[in-house]
Amino acid sequence: MRILPKNYGEKQSLTLCRLLKFKTIDGKEYGITSLDVDFEFKGLVYKCAGNDVSTIMDDNEFTIANAETVSIIRLSGLTYKSLKSGILDNATWELYEVDYETLDYILLDKGMVGVVEVVQKEIMNIELLSLSNALTVPFGCVDSKRCRAIFGTEANSMFGCGVDASSMWTNGEVTGVDDSEPDVLFADKNIVLDTAKIQRAARVQFLTGNNASDFLYQVEAFSGTSGSILLMEATPYPIKIGDTFKIRPDCDKIPSTCKEYNNFINYKGEPFIPSQDAVAASLPFGQTTGGFIGGIDD
Repeated sequence: MRILPKNYGEKQSLTLCRLLKFKTIDGKEYGITSLDVDFEFKGLVYKCAGNDVSTIMDDNEFTIANAETVSIIRLSGLTYKSLKSGILDNATWELYEVDYETLDYILLDKGMVGVVEVVQKEIMNIELLSLSNALTVPFGCVDSKRCRAIFGTEANSMFGCGVDASSMWTNGEVTGVDDSEPDVLFADKNIVLDTAKIQRAARVQFLTGNNASDFLYQVEAFSGTSGSILLMEATPYPIKIGDTFKIRPDCDKIPSTCKEYNNFINYKGEPFIPSQDAVAASLPFGQTTGGFIGGIDD
């Protein structure tokens, strides 16, 4: 951050503007400005999209500081489709106040993007959470018989798994969609999968179509007979015939599954701690109540 001259706020107050930059988790950057023309700053063109950032609320008691901005989608470089597909999920933001004549600036605040609302496909209302929001994220964990690792991640981290899942993907193409639930239930009648593993736990990523993104949808149920796939989370747009996707097994977080992957040394749970839960104690080792359901009825 550059140090502003002593007379900053006198003559410069007539040439000030605010620049808001978003950076997505895959490194793409988008900028909007309060000026009535596009403005380039630090190599990024900030679009004239009506950057109206509300007052940033903060105090010295470590509560969550937050603000929001309202902008016109079609002028921002973003699109209605990309916003609905979650392009700003887990994105970061930085808010600058800049003298557009001298390029002196201050960084007002930065943080994480919160809730993104789209009004009539034209206006985006974006919640801006400050860095103090990180104080609300749990760090550490309590004892758990089920594994806390994120399947397919590197082992050397708090939630690292150690299993290489990159080769487990199978490509598919949607051949049918349920008319009543087109955002959660679809089928690929030609796909061939290990039904037992997919029914236990699985993830789907859409490669083409309106729902194409990096998001991994959790599979609730799978039918090996009909190729029907039921998702736990609804997609932003209805799934359509011809959309391509890929699917792979996931992990149901119990010791026996971890041993199938020869990965029990990285199991991030405490399955050997005695339980006072009479229901859990009566189940076979490694099993818990609830969890993944079986296949879809054909």
